[in-house]
Amino acid sequence: MDITWYGLSCFRIREGGVTIVCDPYDKTLGLTLPKVRADVVTVSHDRPGHNAVERVTGEYKVLSGPGEYEVKNVFVTGLTTYHRRNGENIAERNVAFFFDFGDLTVGHMGDIGEVPAQSEIEELDIGEVDVLMVPVGGGATLDPAR
Repeated sequence: MDITWYGLSCFRIREGGVTIVCDPYDKTLGLTLPKVRADVVTVSHDRPGHNAVERVTGEYKVLSGPGEYEVKNVFVTGLTTYHRRNGENIAERNVAFFFDFGDLTVGHMGDIGEVPAQSEIEELDIGEVDVLMVPVGGGATLDPAR
């Protein structure tokens, strides 16, 4: 398995001939996403830092909502979590994606802005996760202290 971080919440996961790109960002944010090819592109949050699917090449399937999917023998589960902007009480949806490659499960928390309560975590019922990517940076997303 090869996991590459491209900045912000954008990761590329390659395993068994399948390439997944999570949260590709737009160049208007001041970063340049390298050319990446994918079979699956996930969008956790409908903002330019997470939804620039046009920056990805290849014949890919876009996943942007909760649900269960199968793409090239990878089982993908999208689960609703929440993103809060600048501490306001207005909740915006975020989708965390979990990729089951058979012998390894990888999770990408996307643009998560609040730590889920223990009861919410238990309700997710995702089973064991071998690798969990939790983008942090403060501001409108989680900071290292949380």
